[in-house]
Amino acid sequence: MFYRDYKSNKRPYRISVDQNQQEIIAGVTDELTFHCGETDYNRVLGQKVPWHWHPSIEINYVVEGEADYETSAKQYHLKKGEAIFVNSNVLHRTVAPRAPHAHLEYSLKFEPAFLSGIYGNPLEQKYVMPILQSTSLDSWLIRPEDAAGIRMLGHFLKIVELCKEDAFGYEFEVRHELAGLWLELLSVTSEERSAGTVSGSQDAARIKPMLNYIREHYGEKISLDDIAAAGSISRREATRCFSRSIRQSPGEYLKMYRVRTAMRRLLLTNDSVAQISDECGFTSPAYFTKVFAQETGVTPAQYRKAHAESR
Repeated sequence: MFYRDYKSNKRPYRISVDQNQQEIIAGVTDELTFHCGETDYNRVLGQKVPWHWHPSIEINYVVEGEADYETSAKQYHLKKGEAIFVNSNVLHRTVAPRAPHAHLEYSLKFEPAFLSGIYGNPLEQKYVMPILQSTSLDSWLIRPEDAAGIRMLGHFLKIVELCKEDAFGYEFEVRHELAGLWLELLSVTSEERSAGTVSGSQDAARIKPMLNYIREHYGEKISLDDIAAAGSISRREATRCFSRSIRQSPGEYLKMYRVRTAMRRLLLTNDSVAQISDECGFTSPAYFTKVFAQETGVTPAQYRKAHAESR
């Protein structure tokens, strides 16, 4: 199945995750599926895509503006005409500059078997798994600064063009272009993949159950002990793990998660600010308003009013 989402609308883009904090990508399942889309960050909640992961491989290309991309081990600042590859199941997030500095990107997400045709076959073992199983290649920056980078970006943009045109047989052409991009990626990352385990990979694995615990219990009173217990580590090590992996403390992440959840509630429901404050785990509406304003620049009521047309 192919999925394309180029139709423009005014509703803010929202990332959806399942109970394990894995992103739910429209059109991408365990079958041979592929997602090609466009994201306008002026419609993204807070102009940020929070920490998440998914089995699909992801490649994002900056069409307009600039954006910061982060994994648990690396940080990138991408400009127009640059792209980033994010490996399967890698914890990552995106932050785009606030308006009026627009940020627009093309995104490809696809299951590994889309390249090889079927799971476990020789093509997968020879060409796909060396990247997927690499413990040192969580991401890769693609820039038009050398011949390989130019060729990879050319393949990427051709894929986007094919998906937009939607001509008969374009799926085969897309896979052909993606294979060309993948072979280039195999070549340019060979040294990186032989470098050993990426720094922070153990932390990235340990932090996922703690992030999942926060997602399931954000509306309750949560202590650092609770979060640490979810990761089967000490309070001190939990704080270090968060700091090394996502450069936030557990408390800061919890606060951000509560604010983003409140933002969605303000857009999608008619619940009162007081009710949203209570159900998102804030101690009082006054404290909720203070934290919300610190993170977004506006009060909850102002945010709801400004986005009323997109509800």
